[in-house]
Amino acid sequence: MIAFAISRAHQKRLGNDAQGILAALAPYQEAIEGLVVESTYNWYWLDLVFHPSGELLASGGDDRTVRLWDPDSGYCLETLSGHKGVVVTLSFSSDGQLLASSGHDGEVRFWSVARFSSAALPALGTRATPLPLEHSAFVRPVVFHPVSIDVLATASDDLYIHLWSLVDGKAKSWSSGHQSWITTLVFSLDGSLLYSGADDGVIREWDTGTKRCLREFSEHEQGVRRLALSTDGRILASAANDRTVRLWDLGSGKCFKVLEGHSRWV
Repeated sequence: MIAFAISRAHQKRLGNDAQGILAALAPYQEAIEGLVVESTYNWYWLDLVFHPSGELLASGGDDRTVRLWDPDSGYCLETLSGHKGVVVTLSFSSDGQLLASSGHDGEVRFWSVARFSSAALPALGTRATPLPLEHSAFVRPVVFHPVSIDVLATASDDLYIHLWSLVDGKAKSWSSGHQSWITTLVFSLDGSLLYSGADDGVIREWDTGTKRCLREFSEHEQGVRRLALSTDGRILASAANDRTVRLWDLGSGKCFKVLEGHSRWV
């Protein structure tokens, strides 16, 4: 973000577009003595995920596209278009066959990534029978089940969690009880549990079979942004707007370490 001022009465902020910035500054080039570059934060977060093989990287953007990259060469293999809003979250199925993308258009789209050749990537595109999402607001997190490759979980600003079957497009849905939008979801290693984090600062543990909330973790002072599970499934990490990362022992449900040092949101 660029901010400039000719006088107190004439101040303006410009977006991150080089040509637009040059055009806006041109009439004032002799009068401007300096520019200020501002660091700004969007109220949404974009995603970046590796394929299970490590041989493919997917990124989502506010240009409404998903890009697939060769991490070795840095070459963009394919640009996947179709979303009508910002692409917020990405998830690969555990077998590496599908990539799911979700965003501000309220849709979840599925892309075939069975082979890495660019000709094969958009073969599936959006499903022939679109998943009948019931969210009434932005879809933020989407995550594939770690064992069942035809199951995934989604959540959004409508405060509902949906567990979808890709076979018939049906969902088990329940109210999350969160007081603000759900930002992140992560499954346990066997998929029997699901953890949700939200802008209310609370993390909830769900039994995916009964849809019952088993526990709450509520030591964060501000909104939770991301959750991550350790490879042995024993530790849950949470990052939040309170500038901390907390580590939770899932056996006891206790926070055993707080990582501090960030000067802004994590």
